[in-house]
Amino acid sequence: MAILVDIMLEVQPKYLLLNALVKIKNISIVDTNGHVSIVRDKVSSLHFNLVAKGLFASLNDIKLTYYTIDNSLYVYVSNPNSFYQTYSVDISIELPEYSYNNITINMANGEISLCNIYSNLSNLEISNGIIDLNSVSFSNGLLFISNGEIKLENVEANFLSASVNNGEIKINLANNSIHVIPSVNNGKIYINGEKMNETSISSIVNAHVNNGEIKIYNLFTK
Repeated sequence: MAILVDIMLEVQPKYLLLNALVKIKNISIVDTNGHVSIVRDKVSSLHFNLVAKGLFASLNDIKLTYYTIDNSLYVYVSNPNSFYQTYSVDISIELPEYSYNNITINMANGEISLCNIYSNLSNLEISNGIIDLNSVSFSNGLLFISNGEIKLENVEANFLSASVNNGEIKINLANNSIHVIPSVNNGKIYINGEKMNETSISSIVNAHVNNGEIKIYNLFTK
């Protein structure tokens, strides 16, 4: 493992099972060709955990980019699988009492979790992974996942669009009045364990499922 402060964090163990926890502060410049690269502001803190599993497992092909531009947060993760090894990437970003105008997350083959974040617009997209949001508030949320799962706990949103292809979404929005507009192809949507019917309430959740299931809880609490 080599840490080049202000340039690049490179995690490069080979031929072993890895469970590494790395804490990074005040990285402001990245080499875009690096294996793991992060750009961040000096206010928030970033913690992430990378795990490689399987025969001849390494982290050489995993790329993670986290940066802020004009008060916006962007996260990108990519870790392609090979015949000999599989990857699991767990990323936890903690930004207490800090807000962003926009949050954009694009990830492949892993898991990402956000907690204690406020944003006007959030765009989250995953292929083969999990999105886990807890105590997150945004005015507009766009969530898309292919072959995976989205978990929302204590999330506030004026407008939430959740789209799933071959997966499921579990939503728990406490103390919110939500207008749910379902669009399902070969799937099911449930609220509090019961099949969902169309309703008319001020806020909106737009949920689309292809070959999957959506479970929604506590949407109509006043």
